[in-house]
Amino acid sequence: MHIEWNPDRVKALLALHHLTESEFACALHVTRQAAYRWVSGQSVPSIDMLLKWCNHWDIPPSFFFKTGPDTPASK
Repeated sequence: MHIEWNPDRVKALLALHHLTESEFACALHVTRQAAYRWVSGQSVPSIDMLLKWCNHWDIPPSFFFKTGPDTPASK
């Protein structure tokens, strides 16, 4: 199984809670730049930060990831 960060889920979380990236950053005590990088998919939050989101908004960590079949090995 392949697991991949899904920045669209962060966007969905912000929309659901009517948050701007700045408000999201403020709620998590991080810079706006860090929030922007997570929302745009340029970086992935640390596991500690991800768990902070999950606890704050009462959602499972799996919400933020895409899953799919493993990529077959090249022949």
